[in-house]
Amino acid sequence: MNYSLPILTAREVSERYEIPLRALKQYAELGIVKLAKPHPGIGTARRFSIKNIVQAYTAWHLQIMGVNQKKISTVSNQMIYELNQFLKDTETDHRYLVFLPSYTECGPMLDVARSNTPRPLFIGIVSIDLLVLCKNVNHLLNRNE
Repeated sequence: MNYSLPILTAREVSERYEIPLRALKQYAELGIVKLAKPHPGIGTARRFSIKNIVQAYTAWHLQIMGVNQKKISTVSNQMIYELNQFLKDTETDHRYLVFLPSYTECGPMLDVARSNTPRPLFIGIVSIDLLVLCKNVNHLLNRNE
């Protein structure tokens, strides 16, 4: 896959992937999407690289499944790490991003890992096929150019 595609503005990402602009802004502010300039200033558009688009697309699908933005932000570093590891080697068997809920003395927690099986092992586990997600991102990028 080609990951050296052009950098898009937040409006272009919103239109192509049907993610609300407000959600993209919140993802940048909460650190869910690691932009080069999360607060670009007045009149300057936020710029999304292909990795940022995959991060936002993943976060949006998690939000649709019922995981709130605050919970996503608590695992954003793990999520971004796992996404970047996958993007380095898309031919890997561990192509499923898995979100595992747990409960500790501090309260409910959410862990992130990659797996080679799409089937959740327990109730409440969310599994996202990163290969399909990346192909969707690339397809939508190429279709709208």
